[in-house]
Amino acid sequence: MICFALYILFLIIVVRYTAWTETRQVPQRQILLLYETDHKALLEACRIVLKEAREGKWEYYKQYVVRSSRDPNVDRLPEQILRLNPTYIYLRQNSIRIELVGGIHHLGVTAYSEDYEFEGHGDKKLLDGLWYYDDGYREDPDYKKVIESLRPKSNEQKKNLPTQNDSE
Repeated sequence: MICFALYILFLIIVVRYTAWTETRQVPQRQILLLYETDHKALLEACRIVLKEAREGKWEYYKQYVVRSSRDPNVDRLPEQILRLNPTYIYLRQNSIRIELVGGIHHLGVTAYSEDYEFEGHGDKKLLDGLWYYDDGYREDPDYKKVIESLRPKSNEQKKNLPTQNDSE
């Protein structure tokens, strides 16, 4: 019985530590995705994967784990996707979802194929066909301000970065 209690305590500590480290990484991962990533190159890379999926090189409706228990197939992903060090990617017929943080706070991007007939779904439009999603938008009505506060201030870092108005 004592071993079982210690095992449960160990699991609780591991889960809490994992949640704490993921939560601490949220701002850094938001900055990487929103302000340090070439969105056009990312969208092109995603569309390459979608094209390859249509050719049978990837499976639809499969979650490809990248960070833990790494799926060996993810090494074939384009550098623009791997650079984000996502938790996983998930392919559908007309979209690819790249999850950067999961668990307590989800965030990432969804890229849509060129022939997708609808505008797309997400919380912040980065480009036509590329949408950012983040649980924070559902939890905080002023979350746009939080996202904007992460924007780098230096002129060197401002090159080609979308403004808040670009996404609306």
